[in-house]
Amino acid sequence: MPAPVPLARHLLHSPAQPEVPIMLAVPGPPIMDEERAAKVRELVSLGLYGPGALATDDCRATYKELSAKGVEFYEEPNERFYGIDAGFRDPFGNQWRLTQTKV
Repeated sequence: MPAPVPLARHLLHSPAQPEVPIMLAVPGPPIMDEERAAKVRELVSLGLYGPGALATDDCRATYKELSAKGVEFYEEPNERFYGIDAGFRDPFGNQWRLTQTKV
């Protein structure tokens, strides 16, 4: 794993995929210049910019597990045409989806 970036955290969550690291970082130097970082932070605060979705085999069970560990969800698991998903924010305000696809 590379050296940590200031104001960043590395998160390894999935026992099924321990080789998949996720980096949570506040937009800013040294990753990007301050002007661009301010624009990204504004988009994140509006909920228009998020890093993506995390897959799970059981969205409702993972939701309960992560909620018990302090993860704050802004949307509980809901049935969708593609499966079940829920929405949460990381400590830096990035929006994520927790998704269970239909089999």
